[in-house]
This record gives sequence, structure tokens and C-alpha cells, in this order.
Amino acid sequence: MKNVMPLIQLVLFSLLLTLPSSCSKDNELFADVINEDITDNVDDSTDDTTDGTDDSTDGTDTPSNDDDQGTTNPGFDDNALKAFPGAYGGGSNASGGRGGVLVMVNTLNASTPLSYDSGSNTYSGGLRAALSQNIGPRYIVFTVSGNISIAGSDLMISRDDITIFGQSAPRGGITIHGDNIQFSGVNNIIVRYIRSRNGSTKSYDSSGEISDDQSTYGFKVNGGNNIILDHVTASWGGDKAILLGTNQDVSQMGHTVQRSVISNSHTYMQMSMQNPANFHQRDQISCILNVFMRGKNRTPNIGGTGGYVEVKNNVIQTAGTKFGVIQWSDNAYINWTDNYYKIPTASRETNEFQRSDGKYNSKGSPYTELRLYTQGNVYENTNGFVLNGSESGKDSNSSIWTYRLGGIANDTPIDTDLLVAAPHDGIPNSYTGLSAYDAYESLINQGNVGACHYMDDEGHIKYYMDPLDADGINDIKNNTMKRTGNKNDWELPSIPSSKRASSYDTDMDGMADAWEIREFGDLSQGYNDDFDGDGYTNIEEFYNQ
Repeated sequence: MKNVMPLIQLVLFSLLLTLPSSCSKDNELFADVINEDITDNVDDSTDDTTDGTDDSTDGTDTPSNDDDQGTTNPGFDDNALKAFPGAYGGGSNASGGRGGVLVMVNTLNASTPLSYDSGSNTYSGGLRAALSQNIGPRYIVFTVSGNISIAGSDLMISRDDITIFGQSAPRGGITIHGDNIQFSGVNNIIVRYIRSRNGSTKSYDSSGEISDDQSTYGFKVNGGNNIILDHVTASWGGDKAILLGTNQDVSQMGHTVQRSVISNSHTYMQMSMQNPANFHQRDQISCILNVFMRGKNRTPNIGGTGGYVEVKNNVIQTAGTKFGVIQWSDNAYINWTDNYYKIPTASRETNEFQRSDGKYNSKGSPYTELRLYTQGNVYENTNGFVLNGSESGKDSNSSIWTYRLGGIANDTPIDTDLLVAAPHDGIPNSYTGLSAYDAYESLINQGNVGACHYMDDEGHIKYYMDPLDADGINDIKNNTMKRTGNKNDWELPSIPSSKRASSYDTDMDGMADAWEIREFGDLSQGYNDDFDGDGYTNIEEFYNQ
């Protein structure tokens, strides 16, 4: 019976086409049902994989290495409830603190201990305890705005299942400075609308320059799975603004950095890790819709990654001797597409693929070849366009890729047999649809990047970008780039510092009373209730506006 179903459906679909045009909307709905049913009734004996391999019984198809095609990873879930509606990429399915307890950071003193209010089932206190105390899954909101100093000791995110709503702060937002913000082997973390401007004295060498290979960062992730950084600012990190990786042999899978400002550090961002010994637990890594400015190199670097990676729709400004580097990642499946390189010099530097000496990694396993899909990138320097985004074909963007190290002279053109003509499909909720020019418009001209939003006293989203980020964005518009690298350049911008009035949230549930009345009619709903039944709790709905 299964084999005759498509024929019956084809006849029904043909009859559908003869119906009057006045029923066009119903026709479309009916066609959708027919198409879904056809898909559901495909003969199970056929091979329905897109990479040409047979379905495996354990659900783990082996990716194809066809020279002209991308690969498909069947082991990801595009149907899970996302971290928030605008979440994309490897970390997009993190649920963070959903269903957990509410913690209100009500002071700029990071070391203030937490206190518990049983009436509202909420904690309040300083940021260190909010992140470290053993109270289970949690949402963290701020009833204050301003600068929080963590000088002298890393701010450790040491618990799983946390959502940080930085946009909860009043106008001015939250800037954390003085040391690293560090994640250590934690899972299921959502961080939104927070600035990290480290600037610690240990970031600099004796001459006052930002030191290379120092353990100073804006955000540092040492192992852990399902982490998303959204609309953060990472600057004055020292060696790197953001490090997503460790040279330890630990799992680090499902990460996204999106719509973030990455700036004012020795280098920009290392995603995954650099040690070729530890390839196999790095997968589903996304770098999308970010602005790299006032720095050099690692735009980003992809290191020690044997899985799927995407670098898409970023705006990149650099004065470095290289841009992004695929480092010790001979067996990665990478989409590097639709990025806008706006270089404030006549440089024609490139992204680089760092080859290894020999055919085996330090674990004795043979390398497989890199498969890189790279199209749609724009490269503009002060002499004009090297790539204008209209180039098409497998090798069309090869001019911005060269080799380095591994017994090969730097700037040797990459072998085009490492390039593929179609994108890989291996990351959940992969972001699509924007050209490099559209990404530039959204990030630079519209300024939808970094910790740029806050909630006003009526629970409406408002726009605020601090002076340092705003100045850097303006530099990109003017194709200029200020010097950043000496401790004398360090600045902590003055931002509004205020505290919410008690009338803002009288029932202490992390949501503005005015918004609750608009949405629910009264204040009877709790922060973990789900008024509209869509899976997002009420407090998530408030901050997902």
C-alpha cells in the first residue's frame, strides 16, 4: 500500500491545480499537507541521505568527502526549542536556566553574598555568588546598571544551566572589568548583553604593550557544551578577547558567538583549541554576525576542530599579518561565507590554513582532508575591492586563502581541491539569508551588535551603545582604525549607573509590572509560568521581546 500512496497523492495534487483561484490560500495549505504526507510515505528502502552514504543503524552517517559537495551531519536537532528566538548555530539549543530560580543582582559589589526571599522565591546579592552558589538552574537579572570590578580574581561561571539577562539592567547596562570571565567545564549557558573589558595589569608586558600568550581574556571557556554568547562586548582582553577552547582533552561542543563586538585586544578570538592531539570532541561551532575591530589576527582562529564550523556574516577590521586561521584542523567541515572584510590599509593579507608536518596527529590517527566552503565574502581595502561578493563557483574565493607553516612557505595559495561547491549541513539552526552587504548594514549602519539594548521603566526595549563601542563602529564606517595595544590606551567608558525604582517590579519576579499588565492583565503570573504555552517561560518572553 505504501508504494501506491505517492500516485494517489499526485492525482489529488493535479486536481488541486484546477480549483478556482479564489481558494488559493486553502490550496496552499492543502498542498503543504500533501507534500508533508508524500515525505512521510517515502519508501524506507531508499537511501535518503544527502551525502551518498547508506543510513547507518546507529544514526551516525559517515560524512562524504566528495570534492564538489558539502557534507551532512545527521546528529543535530533543528526541532528543539531554541535558547531564544534569535539564537542560531551550535549553541542555539541551550536552555540555560529555564525552569530554575530567579537571582537578582542588586549591587555593583561583585562579592556581596546572596540572600533568599521565600515570599517571591528569589535570591538577591552580588554577581560572584549569583554565578557560583549551588542553587540549581537559574536566571540572573540586574536591577542596577554600571561597572562591576572583579579585579584580582577571575569571575568563575562554575555551575550548569544558567541564563544571564544582561539587558535586564537599566540604561547603561553592565560592564565587568579587571579580570577574566571564565567558564570551566560547565554546560548549558546563555549569556546576553554583557560587556567584558578586562584590562587587568597582568595583560601587559614591561613595555606596556599587550602581551602575547598571557592568560588574560574577556571571556574564556575551558571546556563545556551548549554555550551561547549573544550581544556581548569583549574588549581589552589581553592576549585574546575571547577564547573558546582548552588544550585539555575535554568535550567542547555546541558553541555560538553571535552579534558581539570583539575588539581592543592583542588578537580577537580563538574558537576551540590549538592542540592537534585533541581533535575529536570539538563540533558545532558558530561565529556569526559579529564585529571584529581595533585588533589583529584570529578573526577568528579555528583550532583542533574535527567537526562542523561556520564563520558567517561577520564584519572584520584588522591590521594583522593574517586574518582567520584554520589551525591543526585538517579534518574539519567549514562554511566560511558572506563575511565583510573592511581593511583600513592597502593590505591584501589572507585567511590561512596552517598545515601540519607529517601525515599523523600526535594521537597516531591519520588526518582526513579539510573541506572548506567559502563563497560570498567581500574584501575591501583602501585600494578598492578584491572580492565584491558576486563571485561564484567552488574556487571563487580562493584568493583570500593561503597556507602557512608545516614546511610550506607562508602565503602559498591553498590547494583548491580542499574547497567544495556546496555548503555543509551540520549545525543546528544555521543562520542563512544575509549577504555580506546586508550583514554590514545590520551590524554597522543599524548598530545591532554588542551590549546595545536595555529595558526602560515601562518594560520596553531601548537602545544604548557605550562610547567605546560606538567610537569603534564609527571608525569602521570611516575606514579608519585607532591604535590599541598599550596600557595607556586602556579606557573604561563612563556609563550611566542607576538602580531600579521599587515600583518597577513590585512582585519581585524579574519582569516590569507595566509589561505584565500589558501582556497578562495583572500581576498574577509567575516568572516560570508559560502564559501562551509556547515553551518559553514568562520571564524569557519578557526578555525575548
